[in-house]
Amino acid sequence: MTADALFYVRTADAKAAISELSTVALRDEMVLEDARVLPVDAEGTVVGLWGDGRGCVVEFDAPFHVVASVEAENLREIVRFEM
Repeated sequence: MTADALFYVRTADAKAAISELSTVALRDEMVLEDARVLPVDAEGTVVGLWGDGRGCVVEFDAPFHVVASVEAENLREIVRFEM
């Protein structure tokens, strides 16, 4: 087994810090491009991951419906989705 194969095995089993379909909340308010503001603790569902888990696509329903890309460091996981 080569070093590359060992690296692949380790990273393939690693879990993302936040998993898809988990419920998350914002750590800081987020100003959207259209000037609407998602407040601290706005809750949403992770519907996608990007940048090896450094960011998430989150669907928020309140205070209004929006799907936004959020850096993972600005989220805290409330309920982790496990399969």
